[in-house]
Amino acid sequence: MPYRIPAYRVQLVRDGSGIAPHKRCQTAAQAVEVFRDYVGDADREHFLAIYLDALDRLIGLNEVAIGTINLLHVTAREIFKPAILCNATRVILLHNHPSGQPEPSSEDLALTRGIELAGMLMDIIVLDHVVVGHPGWVSLRETDQMLLTADPEEDLTPQQIDRRMRHMLGVPGWRNRRTKAVKSGKTARPRKASDRS
Repeated sequence: MPYRIPAYRVQLVRDGSGIAPHKRCQTAAQAVEVFRDYVGDADREHFLAIYLDALDRLIGLNEVAIGTINLLHVTAREIFKPAILCNATRVILLHNHPSGQPEPSSEDLALTRGIELAGMLMDIIVLDHVVVGHPGWVSLRETDQMLLTADPEEDLTPQQIDRRMRHMLGVPGWRNRRTKAVKSGKTARPRKASDRS
């Protein structure tokens, strides 16, 4: 018996608007202005994504998640779904710390690096992640705390990405053994039970 497959159409729906002081968003300070105008003085964590075109012109923004006073759950899927639908090539991430202290946590850094890697796969550049306190804020790009700290458009090889990840996370190179085997002409193979005796 044939199965009827549902056909879907994906659509981006405009849900209100915010005020931006400039048509382009080229600095963390400009992004913070957009965030504060949209979110205000919130008592819970809010995670906002600002979507830009290739010339850093504002396309739109999306409130990705609202958390509690000190907890927020965000995944790359929620960030990049609107980015793809609005044809963004760049994204700036922002979230607030209601405590007022803008220093990024280890969870903030790990989340940012994962989102950067996901963006690389989709050709969407994560320009910055800004943690907003009051009155201050911290840009992970400007403080060299992002994975891609040089030119966000530079082409990186998988080896360069792996080295940066290992360096930033303090993890020994998990690829080293395999890389040495390939260079020496040997191929890695699973050991048989008879080899172990």
